[in-house]
Amino acid sequence: MKRILITLSLLALCWQGNAQTNTTPPTNPEQTFFQSVGAYFTSFNSDLNTFHKEQDRFDIIAGPENQQGVGITAVLAGRWNFYRKGDNTNSLQLSFGGAMRNADIAGTILSEEGEFALSLVKYDTKLTFGTGAGYSRQFKSGYTPLFAEVTKALTPNTFAGLRITHDFYFKGSGSATKANTPKLLIVTGFTF
Repeated sequence: MKRILITLSLLALCWQGNAQTNTTPPTNPEQTFFQSVGAYFTSFNSDLNTFHKEQDRFDIIAGPENQQGVGITAVLAGRWNFYRKGDNTNSLQLSFGGAMRNADIAGTILSEEGEFALSLVKYDTKLTFGTGAGYSRQFKSGYTPLFAEVTKALTPNTFAGLRITHDFYFKGSGSATKANTPKLLIVTGFTF
């Protein structure tokens, strides 16, 4: 009986030893949060077609926007993708939209704008360039925004990204000091 227990114990140790030698270590165990985010935004998920679906023509965008010297505002925007050319891998899209900036979540409306955009889509990543026209109640002036935006699909109907905007003011109080200050928007949104 003793020999059977010793034999089973040795077999268990041998079996466990083989299991340990066949495991592979993690590819990068010391990856920081920023390296992880960078890897996510520089890779493509070819299975996620958030920006390619024909039935999803509208985007709703919300997020905080920061402008140096002005502070943080809340942005709510909508976009209609009226033209698409391409397949599920690459496509070109044209869209119309509008945005509203508030002083806080339910605060004073600071500005409204209409925009026209051109988007280049590769799998789950969308690069958008656009312009438009708007009116700032804060500076009492009309302006033309130029923007670039990169968004990444998170799920089949949601996305996130960054947008940088530069507003060129026509006239009005404070427009000379604000004309050279870009805005940074953290984009979160969904399609339907």
